[in-house]
Amino acid sequence: MNKVAAAYFNGVPADFEGKTMWDIFPKEIADSQMESVKNAILNGKLTVNDNRSIVNGKEVWFNSSLQPTRDGPARCMRYR
Repeated sequence: MNKVAAAYFNGVPADFEGKTMWDIFPKEIADSQMESVKNAILNGKLTVNDNRSIVNGKEVWFNSSLQPTRDGPARCMRYR
């Protein structure tokens, strides 16, 4: 999580180390976001999405760009 995203949650990036999407977002939102990550990995291409999220009880929309690395990103991912 970068500084801008962490600030939305009133934190800093270090506050979110070791957390999954499901620790931060409601299940429906986390599932949708992880599906985007999974698709980027499987397709091996840059994926750009507009996403709805819930931050501090408010609905927000943001744009995300996901690009898998070439050296085994699937080893880093934890799916639920």
